[in-house]
Amino acid sequence: MTTLNGFIEDLASTSPTPGGGSASIVTARIGISLVLMAARISARKDEGQRLLSAIDALQDINTALEADYAADVEAFEQLMQCYKLPKSTDDEAAHRRSALIKASCNAADKPISAARNMIEALKTAVHCEPEISKNIYSDLEAGVIMLAASVRAVMLNVEINMSASYMAEQKPGYEDTTAEILGQVADLENAFHKLSA
Repeated sequence: MTTLNGFIEDLASTSPTPGGGSASIVTARIGISLVLMAARISARKDEGQRLLSAIDALQDINTALEADYAADVEAFEQLMQCYKLPKSTDDEAAHRRSALIKASCNAADKPISAARNMIEALKTAVHCEPEISKNIYSDLEAGVIMLAASVRAVMLNVEINMSASYMAEQKPGYEDTTAEILGQVADLENAFHKLSA
């Protein structure tokens, strides 16, 4: 198991993984953990079903993000292997192009999956906000901020994977998905701020 210092050192190294996607997912999991702490402490005072359901949901999302982390790293490494394919002949170039398109889509789909899980965590945080004790509220707020930032950060991986010229046909669909996800984040942030005002 990698220690926190080890992970930070790996991020700062010249190795392509872990990178921005991995860091975004780890940040989201830290954000979820803060929301979980706030919910658990608040639930000790009030055994409301809303908080108990939120705790279960957030634990499941944290587990899903652990899988997203591994899938994101694997997808990126597969994409890097495709860039090494030969392209000396027309057949080789065509095969390489096809492999790159498939791998780039996969490398974009993984952060989208992670982002959708992060959004579910944000929804849960907003849902349980009224039940959170005021003396632990800042931790809930910090968790929400980290989750929202993590969604925006992980979606940058989608943007970069669509930037190659060979992805021109696939790019519009992924741009629509990105706009949808970022719109959801903004809506959830606004909902949270209205509740916390």
